[in-house]
Amino acid sequence: MSHSFFASTGNMIDSFDDETEARAALQRIVALEPEAADEIALFISDDAETIVEGPIHAVPALVR
Repeated sequence: MSHSFFASTGNMIDSFDDETEARAALQRIVALEPEAADEIALFISDDAETIVEGPIHAVPALVR
């Protein structure tokens, strides 16, 4: 399985082998830059590079 971040422009930003690590990285990015929530998404692909899940978007955390 491959876990890849893509920008809304269709460009790949980064990829990970581990899903937990990929999801945590996505959440960290959005926590640092909330406006990125609409601009990047995570896609999960199988070994044949067929997308099996996604787009997955992170939600900015509420700051009080």
